[in-house]
Amino acid sequence: MPTAPMVLQQLRHGNGLSLALSLRLHECQSDKHTPTPHEFNCRLMPGFFGLFTQALLGVLSFSTLILKWYYEEPRRKLAVFGFDSSKQLIGAIFMHVLNIIVASIISGFKTRGDPCEWYAVNVLVDCTLGVLVSYYLLLLSQQVFRYQSGNYTGGEHQDDTDFCFKEVNWRAYWEQVGIWLLIQCGMKVITMIFLLIFARPLIWIAGTLLWPFSSFPKTTLMVVMVILPLVTNSFQFWMTDAFLMFHERIKTPLLSKHTSRQDAARAQRRQQEQREGREGRDCGRVC
Repeated sequence: MPTAPMVLQQLRHGNGLSLALSLRLHECQSDKHTPTPHEFNCRLMPGFFGLFTQALLGVLSFSTLILKWYYEEPRRKLAVFGFDSSKQLIGAIFMHVLNIIVASIISGFKTRGDPCEWYAVNVLVDCTLGVLVSYYLLLLSQQVFRYQSGNYTGGEHQDDTDFCFKEVNWRAYWEQVGIWLLIQCGMKVITMIFLLIFARPLIWIAGTLLWPFSSFPKTTLMVVMVILPLVTNSFQFWMTDAFLMFHERIKTPLLSKHTSRQDAARAQRRQQEQREGREGRDCGRVC
């Protein structure tokens, strides 16, 4: 504890800040207090380091989606994969920004939990409960919008080798992107209600998981903003891509009406060739 002469000397020389710091240090030492992430004021966007970690997260997360596409059977054409994955990537960027905003807002109203803890909770809930909610909201959207005029029904892109960007109905594509963002917003509302109801146990879990890194703010930031989202987003990307592919390949034409007519003409020609082949074989057996 600082002595009385030390206090008077520091105040006489205008060192009030030094005195306050020494008193705080003595208090922490006497109580054997371990700082928490909240006391270090973990910041979600601290300049270049924050931008670097978020960019690294985006690259690594997208790499897992490419890996899934590379090993899938049958493998989609690159252009088809581009349209399928771009909807997820746009939604992921949208949700990443929204999670940062929500975490900062909520942490200001709560006495417990800091932005890092709230962001970790948001990511975990979005990639578990959120995936399930998104799946059922996608099914609901198909019933509500009924996919009229053939612009949006879920995403069958044309897997033939002659697929090209000129055949894409861009209006249908952006409608699908817009509906997916609406689904993500709806999912966020539902998960936010869940977070508010179970805030105390969720924050306790997040604080417990982050406690080993409490003395290292940048390590905490790396865990919360890169490692945890990389693992959970990989799971989310794989699951979402799986059920988006299922619904899209059953129902959605992302191509123009002109392309649909071309597909019908090719199918008709193949059927005609098959009939002619069978007739030729039958004639050969009779003769």
